[in-house]
Amino acid sequence: MSDVESSLIDLDALAPKPAKIKFGGKTIEVQPPKVRHVLRLGFLGQKMQDLADLTDEQADQLIADLENEIKQVIPELAEASFNASQLMELLTLVVSMGMPDQAETLKAKGITVDSQKKAPLE
Repeated sequence: MSDVESSLIDLDALAPKPAKIKFGGKTIEVQPPKVRHVLRLGFLGQKMQDLADLTDEQADQLIADLENEIKQVIPELAEASFNASQLMELLTLVVSMGMPDQAETLKAKGITVDSQKKAPLE
């Protein structure tokens, strides 16, 4: 029997923990997002980097899409509207909750999935 077959993988230990936010004077527990929300928010967050290149209509749609996706993750905020700082903080929180701990450690060291590859030493 191989080591993989005999070892127990504790998926519960890998599950992200809920976070708490305060909005409108109420404390809200934010459950970890599903992978599809993390991927979608990551994609939308990348598009925010090019906000200056978007038309007003495209920018409005991007912001609406971000708010909608966040409200799917945090349904208690369904009727809320956010200022730019609140929206960006929520985006950062939700995406970070969906990242494995190892990814956060690597990111802190400047290593990301889109890091430039260095040429091998000759």
